[in-house]
Amino acid sequence: MARSDAGDNRGTGAAGAQPAGGSGPREVALLILVGLLALTTCLYLALAILAGRCELARFLGTYGILFALYILAVALVLKAGARLRTPALVIVIAFAIAFRVVLLPTSPLFNDAMHRYLWDGKVLAHGISPYIATPSTPEFEYLWGPHHDEIPYPNEGSAYPPLTEIACGLAALCSPDNPVAIKGISVAFDLLTIWPILLLLDTFDRPRALALIYAWNPLVLKEFANSGHLDPIAIFFLVMGLAMCLRAKSTAAGILWGLSAGSKLFALLMPWVAWNRARLRAAVLTGVVFAVIVAPFVLAGKHGGRGLLDFSLAVDFNSGLYWFVRKLVERAVGDVDVAQKVTRAVLGAIIGMAAYTMNPANADDREIARRTGMLIACLLLISPIVNPWYVCWLAPFLCLIVSPSWIVFTGLVALSYVAYVGSAWGDVARVVEYVVFWALLVWEGGWHRRLDGPLISLTPGPAESR
Repeated sequence: MARSDAGDNRGTGAAGAQPAGGSGPREVALLILVGLLALTTCLYLALAILAGRCELARFLGTYGILFALYILAVALVLKAGARLRTPALVIVIAFAIAFRVVLLPTSPLFNDAMHRYLWDGKVLAHGISPYIATPSTPEFEYLWGPHHDEIPYPNEGSAYPPLTEIACGLAALCSPDNPVAIKGISVAFDLLTIWPILLLLDTFDRPRALALIYAWNPLVLKEFANSGHLDPIAIFFLVMGLAMCLRAKSTAAGILWGLSAGSKLFALLMPWVAWNRARLRAAVLTGVVFAVIVAPFVLAGKHGGRGLLDFSLAVDFNSGLYWFVRKLVERAVGDVDVAQKVTRAVLGAIIGMAAYTMNPANADDREIARRTGMLIACLLLISPIVNPWYVCWLAPFLCLIVSPSWIVFTGLVALSYVAYVGSAWGDVARVVEYVVFWALLVWEGGWHRRLDGPLISLTPGPAESR
């Protein structure tokens, strides 16, 4: 018999009316089966990495299988809709933890950021600013570790904001030169991000099982549980801040966004995007908390933040629209430097205008969530640097805005590793990655329908049925 309390009716509103009741036994059994197959694939990948036999081709093949199983699980959740209740959510979270535990002890694949994390953490743990202590300086030779020669940008100060550095320092205090300590922090915040996703799903009356779109995403698993990137710190505070903002807790939202900005600067835009809800209090608190966290930049004097600036101006990796536009401008003007500057100026102006338009006076909760996802998507589309872990920022919002093309892009972006290893096929892989993505984006109905339109219903509403 259907229960009538509000908790059991969760997920029957915007997601489409579904009969109340427990999870369908068939759907739960299929979800467990897909989860077990995905876990087996993760185990195979982990064993290959531990045995030192995970070259690029093997990784891409295994990742492709894992992503196909993920798409199957997403399709199952979307089809079952509100029939998937508490048992399904338990399965989603249990497998999410299992995937991460399997990958946690593995060495980071196709990424050298871990070596920088370890260096910065060790430097900070010794009371030295990582924005001044460059890895190549002989003065700090006593801090060199076993992989010192593999630290990226050895002649530059750190490019990471202070909250990330604090996390590295804490890891170094617990276990110096131990990647698992860094990855433990990353995975902890990664799993915590499921919490605000569930709060947002409740806010929009969506089935909680949609959290699978983030929790089982192979890109999220690879970049955080394997590579150990510390972006989950900023992502958790950003998404939790949004959840608090939409629950009329602007003080908490401002503090959380300030913490997020202390790890990645994007959150500084959130009070603007959510102004109709956040108002001045959240904006002021975001700025104050951020100012307190970035004090090390100021204390580091002229060197503070230079690594971040040099990195952002010099690097062009896996960009999509930026790369295509730069190639066209370069062909027209015949000068690489000029083409790069013109392209950055034009696309920078576009993202500035996009951010300006993200502040509608009458934005409701759904509009605020949509526009946050839109802004992240805009940045990914025009950025000169689209590292795979950057795409993970959009993953929590894909639980709310179910966009097939962007979900598939979280799989396609793995092709960027072809360029990372220096393969001559790097540009070909990039063309495949973006041509397939743009084709899917056009096929599914375009930008407006998925990221600027209403949150996608799991079953057609009256307006969609006509």
